[in-house]
Amino acid sequence: VNQGLEKEGHPLRFFLVKSQGKWLVEVRSIKEGKVLRQLTLAAARRIFRQAVESRGLVLDEKI
Repeated sequence: VNQGLEKEGHPLRFFLVKSQGKWLVEVRSIKEGKVLRQLTLAAARRIFRQAVESRGLVLDEKI
């Protein structure tokens, strides 16, 4: 996913991290250098299954 985002010039990257004993997917902005959101694996799976339009992912929708 990160390679595809990089090729298209999107400023988001995804990282798998372990926090307090749970695996999470962090959504980071490489432009701002900060974590925008932490997703559970189930939430990340739902997002990645959805078709991603040319505008990118909507990260502020309620999951």
